[in-house]
Amino acid sequence: SFIDSDDEGEEEEPEDEFVEYEPTGFNKFMTSLGFYSFAEPPRDQYVVEGEEEPEEDEQEEEGWSKEKLERDQELLRERIKEMDIVLTTALVPGRKAPTLVDKAMVESMKPGSVIVDLAAEAGGNCELSVAGETVEHQQVRIIGPVNVPSTMPIHASQLLSRNMHNLLGHITEDRAEDKDEHDLHPNLDFEDEIIATTCIAHDGEVRQEATREALQETSEESEAG
Repeated sequence: SFIDSDDEGEEEEPEDEFVEYEPTGFNKFMTSLGFYSFAEPPRDQYVVEGEEEPEEDEQEEEGWSKEKLERDQELLRERIKEMDIVLTTALVPGRKAPTLVDKAMVESMKPGSVIVDLAAEAGGNCELSVAGETVEHQQVRIIGPVNVPSTMPIHASQLLSRNMHNLLGHITEDRAEDKDEHDLHPNLDFEDEIIATTCIAHDGEVRQEATREALQETSEESEAG
């Protein structure tokens, strides 16, 4: 803590009790995978804004519904001009990350603003992101970190274990009659998006699109060789 020399000897005032900011409504901060958030720190507290991803049927090549992508871009276009920090995290398993921040949006931001694109390794949520590099465009810094989990191994391990626990709970059904016992059975509902996108192969069929494409490319290369 910083102490001014003029204040030495004076009794320190007790610090105010920290109260965690809980945004509501439009300002609710979503931390789940596939959500993005952007924040601007005001004088008294941080304001964090974001939007939850709704269910959509029509999907683009990037795995993001056209309607949602346009809505997110329009939302950002109006508000990004006032933001000092933009943090993007939108990812689609096995596919290129959706582009949420285009060049025009970057150019509309205030000088000195920063974009941290946590999806840079998957193509980036910002059109100008470069994976593994920090670039600057019209005095806006765009950071594209890669392999972020390796920089925080403890927290990454905690998140991974929690996600694995939740995934196993999602793909199994407990049929035990006694609440103190467990009788787990697979519950593979391929109408469920989580199960459909995480299952690589089932019943002799490769179900995951990215794996199927990779195997097809390998097969074609072998035949060509």
